[in-house]
Amino acid sequence: TEAIDQTENEWFNGLEFNSYDEALEVFNKGEQAYLQVKTVQELVDNLRLRSDIDYIAIMLGVEI
Repeated sequence: TEAIDQTENEWFNGLEFNSYDEALEVFNKGEQAYLQVKTVQELVDNLRLRSDIDYIAIMLGVEI
């Protein structure tokens, strides 16, 4: 087995994926694309959370 040079790919260390194909796709896109997707997902998650909080507040008649 030949080791693959991981110089400049430290960002990839420690990430967990559900499949080899998912890991390969992220690796091929590169760090910038991965960070962009991750940032967008965090923003979407935050919007969903805020929406859920607003819904609960409306249903309970509480003002936030």
